[in-house]
Formats: sequence, structure tokens, C-alpha cells
Amino acid sequence: MRTLTSLMLGTVVSLFLSTLAYAAGWDIKDLGTASGNAGFGNGINNRGEVVGQYWTDSSERRAFYYNGETIIDIGTLGGTYAAARAINSRGQIVGDSWTGGPASEAHAFIYHNGSMRDLGSLGGNTVYANAINTRGQVAGTSTLNNAPRPVARAYLYSNGRMTDLNTLGGPSSSAAGINDLGHVAGSSQIALTNAANHQPYTHAFVYRGDRLVDLGTLGGMESFATGINARGDITGASTLAGEQQIHAFLHRNGTMRDLGTLGGSFSNATAVNNQGQVVGISRIAGDQIAHAFLHDGRRMINLNTLPEVVAAQLLIDTVDSINDLGQITGSGYIKGSQTPHIFVLSPR
Repeated sequence: MRTLTSLMLGTVVSLFLSTLAYAAGWDIKDLGTASGNAGFGNGINNRGEVVGQYWTDSSERRAFYYNGETIIDIGTLGGTYAAARAINSRGQIVGDSWTGGPASEAHAFIYHNGSMRDLGSLGGNTVYANAINTRGQVAGTSTLNNAPRPVARAYLYSNGRMTDLNTLGGPSSSAAGINDLGHVAGSSQIALTNAANHQPYTHAFVYRGDRLVDLGTLGGMESFATGINARGDITGASTLAGEQQIHAFLHRNGTMRDLGTLGGSFSNATAVNNQGQVVGISRIAGDQIAHAFLHDGRRMINLNTLPEVVAAQLLIDTVDSINDLGQITGSGYIKGSQTPHIFVLSPR
């Protein structure tokens, strides 16, 4: 977990393009559930290929790859569970899977051209791969040991080697995003401890090749990073002063900007593309319901109020990824159904 000269020009251009896209409307592609059961879209690349997870009739969770025409089960590392988290423009997919045997463990994998490979670990038996760049570098989280309460660390996997990125002073960290420069965004426990529960506070970080840099907060005690784009923009969520609200943020050029909410006290940004467009979820007024949003750099847009979404009788429940064309994937419910569908929302 996603805190303004040439960049300003890029922002103006992207806002102009996004405005045209909104004026022209949206197309919705319902990918179904892959099996008749629940399905979730976790990642989308610039070719519109989607990865995620679905449940089989026997309640096994499996990873899928949508190639633009067909949903394909990409298998497992030997166990009965797998989830695909991200896909790059080369079609390389990362995620996590149980291994086989009586002592089944959760391991990170990379999948390409029909082959799934275990990425190993930092010493423990629980490993997740959350993001991959076009160079094939992977960011994720691995435990260091198999103790009852194991320590977990953010890692960068590059050229066949998994590197521990350390922490901001606390025992554990996790990585959520990576850009093509190999810069990693994530979250880390810090040295400061919450007096009420004696647990370390967590702050968002960026790793640029030498050390973790604390991104701070929006005034509260904690923050979490969920994604990073090519320009180094980082997105996530942070508590506000008083710890009663959590807001999505976009961190750019050393400043963490509060993206606000859709009227409630909570929002969380899940991804940012290279145009600086951010997606996530937010509670609406009353704090009873959370809706998916797109932030275009100027305002937060409730995706469930788009005319095309309303006409399709789709309630978008989660949005987890946005590509550079502005295509969004996640999950949602068709009116009358209790089963989440995988969808792709594309600007015209």
C-alpha cells in the first residue's frame, strides 16, 4: 500500500487528452467471471491484456490471463491456489501461487510464454510478487524466516537475484510498485511505535537504487504506497491529522497531495499511469458505501456515475490497475447478480 517545467507540460497535455476521452464516452467490456464464480481483474498492460484471479467450482483460486479474446488459466507452482497481480508490455506476468506437496508454501512466480517459474525467497516460505516493469524486474514481499510472527521485507528481483530493500527503521516492509528505472514504491514500518498497541507505525517509501526514502504523510501518523509511474509519481493513502480519516494521495516532486474523497472519510489510490491518472476506491457521503474513482489530475470522478456504467447496470466494486491509454480493470457487480465480474473500462 497507492501520499508540480516539462512535467507541467506533460500534465497539461494529459489533461487535455483525458478531457477529450471523457467527452467521447466510455466502452465497457464484461469479461465475466472465467468460471461462473467470482473473478477479479488485478492488472492491465498497454495492449489491453488483463490478469487476475477467479474461483473454480471446487473453491480453488486460480490465476488467469486475458489475451484480448480468451481467458486462460495459467496454472500454478504445483498447488491449488494462484493469483496473477501484474503484467508488463512484453506479456510477462507476476503473482503468487501455492507450491505442491504436504508442506505447501506461497511463492512468487513469473509467467511467460506458457512457463511459470518460482522466484525463490529471502529465506522465508511466504513470498508475493506485486509488480513488474518492462525490463522484467519484479517488486514484492518476502518473509525472512518461518517464525510464528515472521519478519517480511520488500524486495527487488533483477537478473535472477532477489535483493532485500531493508526498512525505514522498523522490522518489516513491503513493495507494491516498480517503474522502468527500477525505482520501487512500497510501505515500511518505522522506528516510532504506537503507544496504544505497541506496533510500529508504517510510512510510504520510494527506493531509487541505494536506500528507502520516507515519503511522509498527509498530517497523520501512517501512509502506504501502492504504485509508481515512469515520472516517479507515487500513489497510495495516508491518515490525516487526528487519525480519523484516510485519504488517497499522489506524491510528485517531493510533495504529497491529498486527492480527497467522493464525500466520505476514506479513499485509497490503487494505481497511477504514466499520464498521472489515478484510480482507487472512496467512500461516498455517509461512509456506508465505497465507489471506484478516477482522478484525472483535477478532480475525483465517481466511475459508478458515468452514463455508460449506469446504463450497463454495473456497480464497480474495485479498480486495481490503469494503463497509459486510460483503460481500467477491476471487478464489479451486474444488477441482480451477487457474483463479481471482471471488467475493462476504456475511454473512446
